[in-house]
Amino acid sequence: MVDYYTPVFNRLNAVSSLAGKVFDSVRVTSAGEAVRENYVVIMNVLPVALDDERYTARQALESSGDVAVDVRVAATSAAGRRFLVDAVTTQLVGHALTVTGRTCEPIRWDLPATPGRYDPTARLHWQDLEFLFMSRRT
Repeated sequence: MVDYYTPVFNRLNAVSSLAGKVFDSVRVTSAGEAVRENYVVIMNVLPVALDDERYTARQALESSGDVAVDVRVAATSAAGRRFLVDAVTTQLVGHALTVTGRTCEPIRWDLPATPGRYDPTARLHWQDLEFLFMSRRT
């Protein structure tokens, strides 16, 4: 399977405002409680279509198709959530990832975005974002 996660992770960590704040799961303490800090979770970086842009094509892992990048931002305040949304969007939208054996088109934001929400149990503001890009065989 093609590794799209690592280039997204590296891209987000490349900017000082996100460095060290990008994870692959929601953060919890050893007691199972939500960590109350500002951070980003890369939930999925997976193909959503593997059809070589042909209606009748058989699916194959190396086929060309759209790849979804699902990200959740979590923050201790609404302002922190907005800051992370802006930082993630700035780092991803319009950037073409470098992926071995693939040619990737620039990432685009899959609008509309979900609204920001507040979890009173975790006491965190959060928002899910979805980005898409086309990945083709080289």
